[in-house]
Amino acid sequence: MTKIRPLESRPFRFKNATKKFHCPLCASERYLTSSHRMSAKHFLQIAVLTGVTTFALFDFMQWRALSLFFVFWAGYEVVRRLVYRSGIECPYCGFDASWYKRDVKVARRLVDEFWQKKNAESQKSVPPQNAP
Repeated sequence: MTKIRPLESRPFRFKNATKKFHCPLCASERYLTSSHRMSAKHFLQIAVLTGVTTFALFDFMQWRALSLFFVFWAGYEVVRRLVYRSGIECPYCGFDASWYKRDVKVARRLVDEFWQKKNAESQKSVPPQNAP
C-alpha cells in the first residue's frame, strides 16, 4: 500500500527569505522574500531620491521640491505592497490567503480557475497517442 504524501518540499531555496511557512491547502513549503513594511533602508533611498530631485528641480520649484518626499513615499508604499501581494499566492495550488481572508467563495473560485488553467496547459503539452 502506497502512502499518499502531500507535495514534497521543493529543492529550491530563496535567499534572504523573510517568512517561511507551509501552504494551508497543499502543504508545500513556501517562502516570502519581501515584506509589506518599509525598512530604514527604504526611507534612506527615498531621502536620497528626494535630495537628487530637489537639486535637479531647485531652479523651478525652490524648496517646495522637498515636498516630493511624500510623493516618493507613497510610490514606494504602493510598489512594496504590490510586490508583497504578488508573492502570497501559492504557485503550486493557486491558494491566496489574502482572498481567503476577505471572501472564501472568491478564494475557492480562484483555486478552481488555477487548476482548470493548469490542466488545460498540461493537456496541450501532452501529444496524443495513436492506438495500434
